[in-house]
Formats: sequence, C-alpha cells, structure tokens
Amino acid sequence: MRQIKLGSQYLYYVVGVLFLSSAILFISLTKASLNVLAKDRGHEQQKIQIVKIVKKTDDGGEIESVYKLPQATILPDHWSYGFKEIRDWLWLKMSPKKKRLKLALLLADKKIVEAQLLAKKGKYDLSIQTASKSVQKLKKGENVCSNKAEENVVLCSEVSNAHLAYTKILKSVLKNMGDNGDINRNVSTGHKNKKTEFERLIEEVENGYQEY
Repeated sequence: MRQIKLGSQYLYYVVGVLFLSSAILFISLTKASLNVLAKDRGHEQQKIQIVKIVKKTDDGGEIESVYKLPQATILPDHWSYGFKEIRDWLWLKMSPKKKRLKLALLLADKKIVEAQLLAKKGKYDLSIQTASKSVQKLKKGENVCSNKAEENVVLCSEVSNAHLAYTKILKSVLKNMGDNGDINRNVSTGHKNKKTEFERLIEEVENGYQEY
C-alpha cells in the first residue's frame, strides 16, 4: 500500500484555513455580542456594583449620588484574558462612532473593577497595570467631552462621575495596601514603592476631573 506524503505547503494551507476560519468565527461572535450590547439597555444591564460618590455644587454644597460599575468575569491573570482584550478592541473598531464614548467608558469601568479585584488577590503589579489602562480609557472620554458636543451631555456627566468613583476605588486599594503587612512578599517587581504608583494614578484621575 503506497504511503501518501503530505508536503509542507499543504500543511501550511491547512493551518492557514483553520486560522482564517477561527478568526472569522471570533469576529462574527464579537459582532453578535456587540449588537446585543448596543441595545438601549445593554450597557446598563451589565452594571451591578454601586459606588457612592459625593459631588460638589456651585454654592459649596454637596450632593450624594451613585456610580454603577459592571461585573468583571475574567481577570488579567487568567490565560484567556488575551482573547477578551482582542474582543474589546474589535468592539471599539466595529461600534458606530457616536456610541464609542459609551463603550469606551464601559470598558474603562470593567478595568477599574478588575484592578480592584487583582489588588484583593495581592497582585498589585497587575492591578496597577490594569488601573493605568482604565485611566487611559477614561482620559479618551475626557478628550471627547472637551468638545462639548450636545449629544454627549449625559455621557460626559457619567465621565465626571467616573472620576469620582475611580478615585474612591483607588484610595480604597491604597488603604488596604497599607493594612497588609505581607505586601512586600506579595509584590515581585522592579518598582520600589507600589503605594507611590497608586498615588500617582489617584492624582491623575483627580486632576482630570471636570464637571461637564
């Protein structure tokens, strides 16, 4: 019986077809999930964690309010998180321009929650990296809101509230770090002072706060 030898070109072809098929399937699923998310209440239904915030009024008074954050299902320390990052990137690229601010804010919210959960696990290095990404996404929202487009009034108010919520979360993480006597054993990094990193992020968020 004659043995059939498969050439390397055929093997590359099979691998290429499988890769292309997987990519098409992944993009299709991403687009489908984006369509679900794009429904009127799609973003709000994902937000379940409540953070109490206090806003200053023009006359020097204070108004108590709440900011809702989404649930984080997969954290950056999970092996499949890279696929989620690709999906989120595709979401932003595929979404209509007028809805990108809302989506970017949702993704920023998710990352600040992820940073909070990572800190609770003692993974402060990864928590700082994730919180930094969240702050960078929030700053993109600031840039959009600085144009003062009429259609973004409500969303830009949410961006302002996000600054207050993120500040409160980061300060809570910073406080917990101070209460954790094992922090030096839990942190393996070239940075000498993790508290300084969180303090820098807190300052960055506070400086970016603006009432739109």
